Amino acid sequence: MLQFEPEFFEAETRDGFYIEPLVKNAWAAQLETLALFDKICEENNLTYSADWGTLLGAVRHGGFIPWDDDLDVCMPREDLMRFYEIIDNYPELECRNPYNDPNLGIHATRLNLSMEFTVDRDRLKDYHGFPFPAGIDIFSIDYVPRDKDAEEEQKDIMLKTNYVAHLLDLMSEHDENETEYYKKYKEYVKDIKEKTNVEFSKSEPDKHEIMILYDEVESAYSKEDADFVSELHCLLMGGSYYLPKDSYENIIRIPFENTTVCVPANYNEVLRVKYGNDYMTPRNVGGAHDYPFFKKEIISSWNTTDDESYNDVKKHIEKISSDYYRDFLNRSSKCYVDIEEDVLDRHPINRTQAALLETLYEVDRICKKHNINYYYVGETKEEIERIREFNSDSTDIHIAMFRDDYMNFQQFIQEDLDAWFDYRSIYTHPEHTDMRMYVITDAYGTQEGEYEARFHGCNDIVGIDIAPIDTVSNDDSVEELKSNIISKLVQSIPSMPTQPPYDIPTMALVSQWQDLLQMEINMQGNLQNALMKAADSVAMSDANDSYKRVRISSDIAENNYRLYDKSEFKRRNDW
Repeated sequence: MLQFEPEFFEAETRDGFYIEPLVKNAWAAQLETLALFDKICEENNLTYSADWGTLLGAVRHGGFIPWDDDLDVCMPREDLMRFYEIIDNYPELECRNPYNDPNLGIHATRLNLSMEFTVDRDRLKDYHGFPFPAGIDIFSIDYVPRDKDAEEEQKDIMLKTNYVAHLLDLMSEHDENETEYYKKYKEYVKDIKEKTNVEFSKSEPDKHEIMILYDEVESAYSKEDADFVSELHCLLMGGSYYLPKDSYENIIRIPFENTTVCVPANYNEVLRVKYGNDYMTPRNVGGAHDYPFFKKEIISSWNTTDDESYNDVKKHIEKISSDYYRDFLNRSSKCYVDIEEDVLDRHPINRTQAALLETLYEVDRICKKHNINYYYVGETKEEIERIREFNSDSTDIHIAMFRDDYMNFQQFIQEDLDAWFDYRSIYTHPEHTDMRMYVITDAYGTQEGEYEARFHGCNDIVGIDIAPIDTVSNDDSVEELKSNIISKLVQSIPSMPTQPPYDIPTMALVSQWQDLLQMEINMQGNLQNALMKAADSVAMSDANDSYKRVRISSDIAENNYRLYDKSEFKRRNDW
């Protein structure tokens, strides 16, 4: 894993351009992807080179162009095809290419650390605090036929196959075949068949077959047929991007940020072809392609229709990812709960209990900051009421919150939880399948001895579970029905699969639950998590402040249906 100084992730101005912290996190995540890609290429004797803005940045800036936010590389076609064959052996990376993703279009192959947005703290550490999909684009270097007529015919077929793919998109949007789009589609497919002698699997090829054909036409010529190489999509757009065919046969390494990157030895010639003779003169034109690239995802995923809502969402994302990661890098081993060393030395479990009290201190800090009440429950309440301290063998703390506070706490904890801790809930972690939320100590990514120093010499990961308290209807029949539904949902969860695609009987069962509960259940993710969310929704569905009875809803999972008088939770007991 690449190592960065904490200062790397601070905002800065380079060449008069302001680079915000979240872009720095994006740079680091992309460099991590590049490092893994570089290792794969070295292990398998594959050639690659920095490309486009990455090549220019390496030569001119020794790293990223200040107003650039992505990483581009290129590979000779034969190496790229071998890369497609071996990438499945490296599950830490996800590769999108024309052969596995028909929607990629004529864009470069995409290699990512992850394809999903994530605020999982372990993954944020692996991705250097960047929560969005991040990776590198890989462009293919192909041979340009020496015969100019052959080149023009190749470009004509590529343009038409790309246009057919576009027509298929238009047809799916309009959901009509008997349109002008369909007539053009038939006309172009016929022309393509005549020029390539290709046989599709059906008379009307789908987008996947069309894009595979595009890639095959793009790579149709060999070294013996050519004097030049190019990235042929550039030629389609009218460019004059031709390089001698041996341009990528001699590769060297030059500095790039805190690492090095491969470049062609004749990089000056490559850059002159790409950017002109004055390529070493910076032009601060701002970022390209809707800079920063994650802006588009924020707008679409969070429906931010104006600058104010966009900035609010972005600020929240920065706090739970970029700010968190900087806090992690600058973490201190200071303990906040004062416990005498001789007490800790009496028994190893005392250090575990001390770590638990540090966790409770952190939960209490957030609750006080946001005026949230919590209550000791279960064995923890008994310990407080009976002996005012842990049982000799106790390694748990159980607390509960009324539903409104419980849901608010989950929002606040994302931004406020110290970097020495982690959290889990069904609403923040798709793999979590417990109605309770957990706040746990976190040793992932720390140096040897750091965790023990922070938690009084404890070697174990410890945590506090936080349960929701829900009001209970005055109508016993309503309460009994809700309890039965929650119980049956919870009982069905262990037998549910967790990875789509799901079989027909499973889908049918989930559909029955949807009909019964009259709520949408996500069938595209972890079904165990989705059903626990459904159970939690039922638990809070009859909220009413006038009700006198309450229950700790997560207890139902343990066949505990006890009801409480609300007055029992009027005051939090301080330990």
